[in-house]
Amino acid sequence: MDIKNIILFIVSALNFTLASIIYLKNPKSGINISFGSVILCAGIWSLGIAMFRYTNDVNIALWWARIYYIAAGLIAFFFLFFSIIFPYKSFIITKAKVFAILIPFLLVIIIIFIPDFMIGEITINTPSNEVTLQSTYVIYTMYFLTYMAIGFFFLITKYASSQGIHRIQLQYTLKATAAATFFGATFNLILPMLGNYKLIWLGPDFTLITFAYMSYYLFFHKHNI
Repeated sequence: MDIKNIILFIVSALNFTLASIIYLKNPKSGINISFGSVILCAGIWSLGIAMFRYTNDVNIALWWARIYYIAAGLIAFFFLFFSIIFPYKSFIITKAKVFAILIPFLLVIIIIFIPDFMIGEITINTPSNEVTLQSTYVIYTMYFLTYMAIGFFFLITKYASSQGIHRIQLQYTLKATAAATFFGATFNLILPMLGNYKLIWLGPDFTLITFAYMSYYLFFHKHNI
């Protein structure tokens, strides 16, 4: 098996393990649930890319491509929720607000599943399979970057006004999530949009490093939640 796929499978398994640990540490905490969901989706994202690169069947490759694009979309979705409630709520979350946040994601799912609308031709060249993305990929890109930007806005605003342990926690969070977002967006969002699909295996690898760092300081360090 290709070494890059092996790395992706390992990253996926470790992210699943880390997500389970975060969930189980406090399964009633919205912070644990939302952040654990971010890590869980990162694991699915990594697994999806590995399976996409591994298969030599174009139809199976298409389904795995859909799965990892949905998983990446969910990362932004859950990150936004996490940023709203961590380390304290920015505002009261009502059903109407949840629905408003959910609608763009549901629209993204629709465009992912419309044949040849966002995901175009799939080129099988195992283990370096590629997707030709349509111009409508910009919709997906805008969704992801907008949700991440809003999430960072909430975190930075809280950091600027916080003191003590909250400020320390937010500092760790901003460092880790900024690194994960930069590398993930570069290798799996921007470069594919420019026609370079060969480096998509790199994005998930950085999530493990940054999320493990962040999890340690937020949930297991002396400044834990």
